[in-house]
Amino acid sequence: MRKNIRKYGLFILIIILGYFTYSYIKKKIILSPTEVELSEVIRLSSPDMVVDAIVWTRDVGATASTSYEVYILPKGSKEIKNQEPLFIADHVEKINISWREQGCLEIHYTKARIFKFTNFWESKDVLDYLYVVELRLSPSLDLWSLSEDDRKNVEPYLSIKRKYSK
Repeated sequence: MRKNIRKYGLFILIIILGYFTYSYIKKKIILSPTEVELSEVIRLSSPDMVVDAIVWTRDVGATASTSYEVYILPKGSKEIKNQEPLFIADHVEKINISWREQGCLEIHYTKARIFKFTNFWESKDVLDYLYVVELRLSPSLDLWSLSEDDRKNVEPYLSIKRKYSK
């Protein structure tokens, strides 16, 4: 009888340990998001010192290129966790921001593949939505702001389209 109790006890212990090991691996390795490194690159206060415009980089490692994000937050705020980026791009060369004047922020860049852009910002936290900032894109080159590599991806499509549109 004692041998059976020890046998079942050991069996139950192995099952419990297996379950906790599986849960740990599932939580830490399988379900955990890729580690993301966020870095603040530029912070520039508005001329009236009410808000800050901030450029962050988001580096997710070797599998994807570094993305650049622009946020506007109340002056001195450090937390972007619950904020929506106003601009998201990768393949970025020479990014900068400047306040053209109070209420108008320009995003300068030489090259960028832009995924998201909105041209205004307002917040309940700053004068209950009465403080509005216009955002403008300002590429420094007149002709192409999309890199040559990013434009090459369009060529096969265009050649196929030309072939079948005749």
